[in-house]
Amino acid sequence: MPGEPEATTRTILTATRTDAGRRKNNEDVAVLMEGPAKGRPAGDLLFGVVDGMGGYQAGEIAAAIARDALYECFAVGGEDVRAWLMEAHRAVVKSAQESPERQGMGAVLSIALLSGGRLHVAHIGDSRLYRLRKGALEQITPDQSAVGELVRAGKLTKEVARTHHMSNVVYQAIGHPDRTPEPFVSVLDVEGKDLYLAASDGLTDVITDAQAEAILNESKTLEEAAEGLIKAALTDQEAIDVNGNPVRIPGGRDNVTVALVEVASAGKDEDAASQQGVGVLAKKAWRSVSPRTLVLALIVAVALIAVGIVLWRGSVSMGYDTQPKKPDSLMTGHTSPDTAKQDTTP
Repeated sequence: MPGEPEATTRTILTATRTDAGRRKNNEDVAVLMEGPAKGRPAGDLLFGVVDGMGGYQAGEIAAAIARDALYECFAVGGEDVRAWLMEAHRAVVKSAQESPERQGMGAVLSIALLSGGRLHVAHIGDSRLYRLRKGALEQITPDQSAVGELVRAGKLTKEVARTHHMSNVVYQAIGHPDRTPEPFVSVLDVEGKDLYLAASDGLTDVITDAQAEAILNESKTLEEAAEGLIKAALTDQEAIDVNGNPVRIPGGRDNVTVALVEVASAGKDEDAASQQGVGVLAKKAWRSVSPRTLVLALIVAVALIAVGIVLWRGSVSMGYDTQPKKPDSLMTGHTSPDTAKQDTTP
């Protein structure tokens, strides 16, 4: 149907990392779950980050409760990620009401469902979801925060917002018993070689988008990219404050978590990817092969071809029939592999 993404075979690469930073507890959790599961087909993928809030370890509990609720929704099936976020909200509220020591806990989160060639996004708070396409990094979720409003109003740049005294104030979250969350939701088409980054504010409050883009583009694997992002977030960074003065942002001042997903190949890109190396990062890994290794591989290939020619000539001289036999009859009613639509995402 026009406007509907074609079901395709695709290869998905994933990596997650989290670090408590300078804090005693880690209130962040990464979200990563793949089908099949119950009503969820193979090939679907849920990923993102949840950043818990609340003292006395309540933030850790809120993040874990929200993540588990999201996993249950994913397993059941469907694509209504807004409803999943609301279910996570209800689960956190219920837990707080049952345990007085957990009252006041909540969470912000950014999640995405990759299904059928589309990305279904649900987001609330100041975690972020990015897309790297053709080397350019783009934020695809809004910051529902005090500094986010100032940036959209043109009163602050994203870089300066990192140093603002209200950078930790959010307008939206899950877990408040008397407020209905107002999440941001979106559906995006997915292209082969897209790379998606979900990150808690422990990353984005320390490094700039330009730094994150450079790390993703320069890394050879997703694991290297994830490690590079965490390392940068744990390192002090130079910045400019709202008055234009140089300041230093302390690295690791908050928990930091990243989830990376690369659509290494999709649809018609599959054949090209299999020959050229799949995805942005896989191509870099291919280019890192040493010249000596390439020469040795070429020698082996030439030798195999030579042996094949010798064997073929021997079979012809001995009178073997090298022509394929035609079948007595043609079978009908089978789907051609060229027209079959499958999704074999791991």
